[in-house]
Amino acid sequence: MTQRSASHQAQAHHGHVEGHPTRLGHCSEAKAAVSSSIRSVPPKASVNHGKPADDIYIGDWNANSQDTFAVRRGNTFYLRDTPTSGPADVVLGYGRAGDEIFVGDWNGNGQDTFAVRRGNAFYVRNSTTSGPADIVFGYGKAGDEVLVGDWNQDGIDTFAVRRGNIIFIRNDFQTGIAEQTIGYGKAGDTLLVGDYNNDGIDTFAVRRLEPTP
Repeated sequence: MTQRSASHQAQAHHGHVEGHPTRLGHCSEAKAAVSSSIRSVPPKASVNHGKPADDIYIGDWNANSQDTFAVRRGNTFYLRDTPTSGPADVVLGYGRAGDEIFVGDWNGNGQDTFAVRRGNAFYVRNSTTSGPADIVFGYGKAGDEVLVGDWNQDGIDTFAVRRGNIIFIRNDFQTGIAEQTIGYGKAGDTLLVGDYNNDGIDTFAVRRLEPTP
C-alpha cells in the first residue's frame, strides 16, 4: 500500500488525507514543493505540472515504489512518473467530470490506479489506461464519507465508509454489508488514515480543532 484522499483521501478524498485519495485539491499555482523528509526543512524540489484549477492526486503510477503527481481536468488525468516538471507521461480518461475520485492499489500489484464513486456505486479500474471499470459494486450510502486503506494487511486497498462517528469497513469489492464496524472519535472530527505502527494495517487517527479561548 502506498501512503497517501484531506479527508495518503488530509482524500485535501478521496486522495483524502482521509484515506488515500490522495487528493490535494486545487493549488494557487500549478506547482508543488517536494520534500524527502518529515522534518521542517526546505523542499528538495519545486515541480510544475498541470494548471492552477486542476485537482491534484498522489500515487505510485508505475509500480516503482515512488509516489508522484497526477492532475485531473474534467474526466482526463495527466500522470507524471517522476517528481519533476514536464508534460504528462500518461494521459487517460476515466469516469465523469463530477465523480468523486479515489486512489489506491486495488489488486496488490504495487501500482496505484483510480476508482470513482457515483452515488453509492464504485467503479474501480486496475490500470492507468482509458476504459471501462474493471469492477463495479455498491457500498454504503451516497452521503457517506469514503476512506481508502489496507484494513487487513493483504496488500490491497479497499474502502470504508464513515457515517457520523461509525466506520464501516469492507475488505473486498463485493456489494454487501460491512465486514467490520467500529466507532471512533466524534462526528465532526477530521479522520486520517495511515499505517501508524508499520505493521501493514491502516488504521485511523482523528484531528479535532479545539475552541478558541
